[in-house]
Amino acid sequence: MDFNRAKQGYLGFSDLVASLRTKKVIVASATDITVKPHLQGEDYYAFSLFTMLKESGVAVDIAVLSKEIVKIHEGRRTNFLSVEDAITGYNTIILHGVSPFRLLGNKFKHKLRLIMPAIYIWNNADPLVENLRWSLGRLLWQPVLEEYIATSPHVASGLTKQGVFRRIYLIPPTYFCENCDANQHTSKLEQLRRSLPSTVHAIYIGKIRRQRFPLADVMNRLRSDPRRIYELDIYTATPIEERSYKIDNVRINIHRRILSEAQKCDVLSRSHLFVAPKLGTTMDPPLSVLEARYHGNIVLQI
Repeated sequence: MDFNRAKQGYLGFSDLVASLRTKKVIVASATDITVKPHLQGEDYYAFSLFTMLKESGVAVDIAVLSKEIVKIHEGRRTNFLSVEDAITGYNTIILHGVSPFRLLGNKFKHKLRLIMPAIYIWNNADPLVENLRWSLGRLLWQPVLEEYIATSPHVASGLTKQGVFRRIYLIPPTYFCENCDANQHTSKLEQLRRSLPSTVHAIYIGKIRRQRFPLADVMNRLRSDPRRIYELDIYTATPIEERSYKIDNVRINIHRRILSEAQKCDVLSRSHLFVAPKLGTTMDPPLSVLEARYHGNIVLQI
């Protein structure tokens, strides 16, 4: 689906670009989103959005508002003593992990346009207090914010249902692999859609939490297809024991390590089936699912 244009009543990426053509834009981030690789979820989306805007001709920079205040312009890093100094000269700010209230004085003093991305409505893997804080924040921030950016139709409709009345742009995250071309996986995906092989190489990459990756449920789903043998490789940084074991037609191999981008490309290119994190526990859509589909994998959603 092409989200460049308005879909389902929401504005698209081309609409956002058109509104920013004559603006000076800065992404105000609580973390340094230029530190690659291994950007995850929200950080990945913020950097992806920054890159998409820059490639579309928008004048956009980054300000890291953490212990040190740093502005990044054309790769050059400059330290500032205050937030106001870092954002002087900009009239549009895209917030990433930064409360709009932190810029309240600057907004009215300099007539700033504030935009807030939303990557999920409710994260079942986060504490209840954290979810309530963000849900309440989306409503209380509206007098200060001009627009929201939603990463999926589900997030966009969720914002509306929560009472958000501000303009919403629907801009899903994009992904491309620097080590291969998506076109080389097209025939693989077409073949897998017709039929899975007798031995299926399955993979999961990410945190091991019951809310996010219910292993027992995954096992039951794979065991319900006794005609095939499943080799499930799990790659995680979660501190658990590395081991291999087999139950019925499923062999599980747990690898405790972070894959480099080249290694991730290799394992995803060789696998057939990707086990997605449980819905509502990560960015919507999950970055890992975008990576898996790019490399021609069938996605199994538990």
